[in-house]
Amino acid sequence: GHAGGVSPFVLGPWLREELGVPVLIAGGIATGRQVLAALALGDGAYIGTRFIATLESEAPLEYKEALLRAAPEDIEYTPEVTGVPANFLKESLERFRQGGGKAWKEVYSAGHGVAFIRDIPSAKEVVARLVAEYQEAKRALP
Repeated sequence: GHAGGVSPFVLGPWLREELGVPVLIAGGIATGRQVLAALALGDGAYIGTRFIATLESEAPLEYKEALLRAAPEDIEYTPEVTGVPANFLKESLERFRQGGGKAWKEVYSAGHGVAFIRDIPSAKEVVARLVAEYQEAKRALP
């Protein structure tokens, strides 16, 4: 859920060129197609939000279910919770603003990849899907 003002399409390749170090691309990645795009920009993909909604995740069920309900417009970028700008689920921010939530317990960090979260499978299943989607997307390239 942490973000910045520079698009990963610019930041990743620029850092790689300027610093000469491996760069992971992050931000909204939840499908194999997005992993393929990330690998075109950097050296790897970092996937956060998608793995919160898995069986193995220790996140509360309420958090996982909130991810299932969420759409990209349900994400808010704000420094309000920790002082560092980050993305959070708006519904949990609203509770926090009304005095009904603890910052690290009930305010749910999440990225725009919520757009692709439709179930709560095992992490193994998520990885299998990512691999299959990646391979399909790679084959479909011209």
